[in-house]
Amino acid sequence: MQKALPTRIHVDSGVELAKYRSFATYVPKISDFVIWHGWWKRWYGIVTDIDNGVLSILTENLPKLLFTIPEDERQKRTIKISLTKIRSSRGGEYHIIQDGIWYVDD
Repeated sequence: MQKALPTRIHVDSGVELAKYRSFATYVPKISDFVIWHGWWKRWYGIVTDIDNGVLSILTENLPKLLFTIPEDERQKRTIKISLTKIRSSRGGEYHIIQDGIWYVDD
């Protein structure tokens, strides 16, 4: 039997607002939703491939546009990021949503 990963639940006034875990426990899956933001920039993405610890992420500036990108544009908009880089990021650079759980830096 697999041991359950620790999930923290943020509750305010008795209402569950979010479930979240540390990046240290993150195991990527295809279709994970990724948010990256830097100084005056941001993009949203979906994990489309995982190869030896490197994630291929289809990116766009607006989340709803991810589902409307034509086939010929997808390769241009796909970036590769190592899982190590995501796990070692700080300051809220990356956020990932997988199965309703947010993965964030500690």
